[in-house]
Amino acid sequence: MFDAKLIFSEDQAITTDVISTNYIDVKSITEVGEGSPLYIYVYVSVAFANKATTEFQVWLLTSDADPAAADVVGMPLVSCATTDGPLQTVGLLIKQALPGSGLLDHIRLKYNCDTNMATGKLTAFLKPD
Repeated sequence: MFDAKLIFSEDQAITTDVISTNYIDVKSITEVGEGSPLYIYVYVSVAFANKATTEFQVWLLTSDADPAAADVVGMPLVSCATTDGPLQTVGLLIKQALPGSGLLDHIRLKYNCDTNMATGKLTAFLKPD
């Protein structure tokens, strides 16, 4: 089990570009992990059923506001086609250390796809390794 204040998305349906259901207040997580790095975990909780290739990406944003106004941190956390593997199977999609710099007060994820997708679901959160 993990702390609710560390959840970006819980079984969030992804069919088009969308931001995570929740944002995380970076100031509130300083005591989590007691000096251990925090990791971003993204799990496919319901497999995607796309028949056509769709480019899919997950980005880390530094805002709790409209993603158009948010700053993107670095490169996508993942970039893949929905028909070739990781989104077709329930399980871990991403485990990546949270950057130690470049973060503002709030962070959230953006799920980006180039066309509408057949419904799949993601669960994403922060936790120590």
